[in-house]
Amino acid sequence: MRVGDLMERDVLTLECSDGLDLVDDLMRLGRIRHMPIVSNGRSARS
Repeated sequence: MRVGDLMERDVLTLECSDGLDLVDDLMRLGRIRHMPIVSNGRSARS
């Protein structure tokens, strides 16, 4: 088995302006522990 077989191609991301209610719902319902945050389509990480 390869890593590529397990990885998601369509990664869910959050915008910096998304509300915490949306974030909580997406992560809880999707059983997701980590999600990238983007701003203008680019990583919001400094």
